[in-house]
Amino acid sequence: MEETVARAESGPDAPQPPRVGPAPYPVSTHKRSPALAAFLSLFPGFGHLYNGEIGKALAFFSAFATCIFVMAETDGGSIFFGLMIPFIVFYNMIEAYRSAERINLQSFSGVNAFDEPASNQLWGWSLVVMGGLLLAHNLGVFRFQWIAKMWPLLMIAAGVALLRGSLFGSRQ
Repeated sequence: MEETVARAESGPDAPQPPRVGPAPYPVSTHKRSPALAAFLSLFPGFGHLYNGEIGKALAFFSAFATCIFVMAETDGGSIFFGLMIPFIVFYNMIEAYRSAERINLQSFSGVNAFDEPASNQLWGWSLVVMGGLLLAHNLGVFRFQWIAKMWPLLMIAAGVALLRGSLFGSRQ
């Protein structure tokens, strides 16, 4: 008789304990193929569309289109933006592959270890900056010819930032 009472209390009508903390992000049960995501990313953004990451897809496609636009608008093209095109394509492929793996891991484990709102803000701001630069160019406020001549300053700034991080970042 005690067994039937114990079974009755653990059945579907038994009260469930209250949830503590925020509700988890929805976890997708659709498996993504990392190889297919990388292959689709040969055209920037398509692999991220396949993964369901629309913000990343728009950012990668916009970066790719912006580089082509700047090369067409500058006199004789710009070597910096010409070199950025393969970088964007390959980084896009790697990021789509890793995103598909992360999505599969999350659906397998049921845990969302990725902070999606922060990522959406990053990709959103990158679209705002690229769109702002293109609008400023179209309005005549900013010309890409200046970047075509001064792009080595970007390399110098990146080098200084890397050196600063390696020299001063590890001290505590």
